[in-house]
Amino acid sequence: MEALKKPSNRCFIDPSNKEAKVNKKFLKIALALISALAASLAGTVSAQAAEIKPLAISNCAATLRIVSVPGSSLSSVVFSGAPGGHSFLIINNDRTTSITVAGLAVPVDGQVTVGTWGNKNNGKGIYLNYEAYFGSSSYSNRVSLEACITTSQLTTLNSLIISNNSWSDLNNCSSFASKVWNGVVTDRKVSAGTVNTPNGLISSIKSKSPFYTNTSFMSVSSSSVYRLQTNNALLKATI
Repeated sequence: MEALKKPSNRCFIDPSNKEAKVNKKFLKIALALISALAASLAGTVSAQAAEIKPLAISNCAATLRIVSVPGSSLSSVVFSGAPGGHSFLIINNDRTTSITVAGLAVPVDGQVTVGTWGNKNNGKGIYLNYEAYFGSSSYSNRVSLEACITTSQLTTLNSLIISNNSWSDLNNCSSFASKVWNGVVTDRKVSAGTVNTPNGLISSIKSKSPFYTNTSFMSVSSSSVYRLQTNNALLKATI
């Protein structure tokens, strides 16, 4: 009668057994490969984790936009007196409280347009909301750039507006808009050309990325149009 065989203990490896030694060798290799793979995966996860950054909280006090319109798109009533069109700025309040632009309080989510004019009833220089009075539909084929500006940049913007309250043939609306923009948004400076014109500013705006075409802006009544006087006081404009 054949003797009963001892049940094989799969959890035990006899070190004197050749097959066991081979299996042990493969086991070491397998463990080494598993360890290497685990280390590699851990490194990948760490690298990916390092790339994850918290969402930045916007510190925009306002959005500043520079706009230029070709002369062929303007009727005589909205022509600023500049050679070949009109250029101006739009400031949108992005804060949760009102902001002040050139002495005018702009409510939350409100806008104000700022530009110089050479042919209006209250003299040559800066007017607030004259473009908004005519409305965006009066300025077809307009192009623009926009930038988030901080509270500090808003202060700079106000200083530049006040210090550039003038208009002449060679220091026209495109001169004003480009000068103020460049003083605030230093990483995307524009040029209105050797002889400053709205058409020259259009070419410069289109060389930047991204630029926008026919972006809409608000309309206001005549009672919201102001002339910034040389003493920095606001005067309701005579339309």
